Amino acid sequence: MKRDMNIVRDLLLKIEADEEPNYHEDTILYHINLLYEAHLIEGTQTRGGWDGLRLTWEGHDFLDAAREDKVWRKALDKLGSAAASVSFTVLKTLLESIVKSQLGL
Repeated sequence: MKRDMNIVRDLLLKIEADEEPNYHEDTILYHINLLYEAHLIEGTQTRGGWDGLRLTWEGHDFLDAAREDKVWRKALDKLGSAAASVSFTVLKTLLESIVKSQLGL
């Protein structure tokens, strides 16, 4: 399975809002594991999935940069076809750069 940054963003939004995601269970579990490995979320892994999921400080920081649809789309547009294979660090840096630009920093 491939990492999908749109799913990553959506799952972080759902975890923050304590809402259920609307993806196939395998897709959710795969991406939740990635979020955990990236230290964006914390929780307890169980046989059936995860319990007590919450965002970490790093997860909140990423989501704050990625939250607005306009900023998210602008970042993906800038990345173009590279968006599917860009590293998390590059995406986060780009999002932060766009937010800083909007704030005049």
